[in-house]
Amino acid sequence: MSFYLIFQKVKLQKADFWYLLWLGILLLSSFRGIDPANSILGGSYRHQGVLFFLTLYLAWKTCGILKTSQKKLLGKTIALSVFIELVLVLFKGALGTLGEVNAVSGFLAMGAVFVVESFGDKPLPFLIIPILLLRSRAAILAILPLVFSKFSKILPVLFIILVGVISLGKISSKFENRLTFWKMAVQAIAERPVLGYGAESNEKVYEEAFKKAEMPLYDFIVDRSHNLFLDVALWTGIPGLIAFCLFLLNTRKSKAILYPFLIYSFFQPLSVVHWLLLFTYLGNAEENDGRQQ
Repeated sequence: MSFYLIFQKVKLQKADFWYLLWLGILLLSSFRGIDPANSILGGSYRHQGVLFFLTLYLAWKTCGILKTSQKKLLGKTIALSVFIELVLVLFKGALGTLGEVNAVSGFLAMGAVFVVESFGDKPLPFLIIPILLLRSRAAILAILPLVFSKFSKILPVLFIILVGVISLGKISSKFENRLTFWKMAVQAIAERPVLGYGAESNEKVYEEAFKKAEMPLYDFIVDRSHNLFLDVALWTGIPGLIAFCLFLLNTRKSKAILYPFLIYSFFQPLSVVHWLLLFTYLGNAEENDGRQQ
């Protein structure tokens, strides 16, 4: 099948328009930003430059043109990978798998949507257990919408109480404080509100911000705000943030994964895997003219 025939099968919707507009702003911001080459190629720690976000779009639209049977198979395959991760966490912990506790927990919280849609509600408690064991507050909150929709309404309340208890035992340094990150991000956005600093610019922005605050980072790296919306505003300014939010608002058929994605991303940096889960789900949620082969 030629690229032209594939393009003909792609259905462009409002969400596509807003995402492509945001991608265009991201490209312009990166050209005019503080490190154009790194911003476009994604050469920093997370490798999430302009080319990465273009690739996400292509993955989204590719999933969208799959046959219904292929989409179901893809969803079940992802669900199976979530089960494998669950077993690894239970027997080995986070190390040796995705490596970082919050990243692993976020994967399980978002991946739980694929599990429930592929195999029903019964496996859900088994996904909750490793998330609780890893004690990731962001992931516990992220899985709440799914828990709320499937189980007794008292359970989410208990989860929120648990997050509070875990928080009391958490001691973070001044270099790992979300409120500090958020304050510095807002100040940096205010300095360049129109186009921002370009993709993957956070490391340099925060390095400068900590210097101004007389708290040099030395060998410590801060490459994200621990809040997706602040990151987007840092990359693309306020116009880009508006376009990105309108993209999310127009993915109405994908709220099942959108809620855990947004809750998690409000507190934690997103890895490549988290982004791929979202955009794969976006593609699987698109209609495909009823093809059932």
